[in-house]
Amino acid sequence: MLPFADFILDTTFTLFRRVTSIELLVAAVSCAAAAGCIGADIRTRVALVAAVIVVISGAGCWVVRKDSLH
Repeated sequence: MLPFADFILDTTFTLFRRVTSIELLVAAVSCAAAAGCIGADIRTRVALVAAVIVVISGAGCWVVRKDSLH
């Protein structure tokens, strides 16, 4: 396993640096939207769902663009 330690460490660091931060952002926005939906009218709920979709799409576009630059 020692010969692969460098690759495992690099992959782990990359995943935590890039993907985990995006997942945390998406989870935080989704939780905030879900909390906002409690007792909200339909317009507010639609707006919150749209905001979550925009954040997820934006994060995905950012990852794709960042990966294409490397």
